[in-house]
Amino acid sequence: MDLEYIQLLENYKISNAERVAGAGFKLELLNQLNKDNLSIRQDCAMAFNEKLNGNFEGHLKEENRYIINKDGKETYLISTIHINKDKLYCKRHQEFTKYLLKDY
Repeated sequence: MDLEYIQLLENYKISNAERVAGAGFKLELLNQLNKDNLSIRQDCAMAFNEKLNGNFEGHLKEENRYIINKDGKETYLISTIHINKDKLYCKRHQEFTKYLLKDY
């Protein structure tokens, strides 16, 4: 992973996220957000680099460290995001079950 980046963005968890579901199409729903209903997601910061003039690619700064519980299993995420002045899209979003390796 390239440790040099030009911008670091933190990710936040929204309490009562269902209240702002659809905000991509109805921006006024975002007016309900404030610092009291946001909390930082540990190990989920995104590091962005400029790839071409005005086109940026971002990835989790600490890949394999953002662990979630999915279906009762510890799972880590790998994400790659592309962003420019016209759009934001997810190039890759994968989930991997975390296995503990044991010596035999």
